[in-house]
Amino acid sequence: MFKQKTKDMEELLKQLEAAKSEVSRIRTALHKLKDGYIYVTSLQVLGSEYWDVHTNQFPVEELQDEYYSGENGILTVYTNNPELSEWASVHSIEELKTLHYKVAGMIDAL
Repeated sequence: MFKQKTKDMEELLKQLEAAKSEVSRIRTALHKLKDGYIYVTSLQVLGSEYWDVHTNQFPVEELQDEYYSGENGILTVYTNNPELSEWASVHSIEELKTLHYKVAGMIDAL
């Protein structure tokens, strides 16, 4: 079905793999950064609910890009970052503490 790969194609495929590896390394570094705020996400997908705590806005923006329409799941964000009050489905950390005691304990531990 496929013809043999040319040397040019093999070299480009190697470059593509190297680029994917570099993007993965950068994305991991971005996820680990701290911006001084707490972001707790609640993702409801197919009847399940997944909670996560983030220390910067980048992973939250990635989730919002993926779930913005609500077709693939419903994302709710709780944060103490006052700049995000204009985002859809954003609530305060204090509101979260009154709603979910397990996650509140995770926040207090940070």
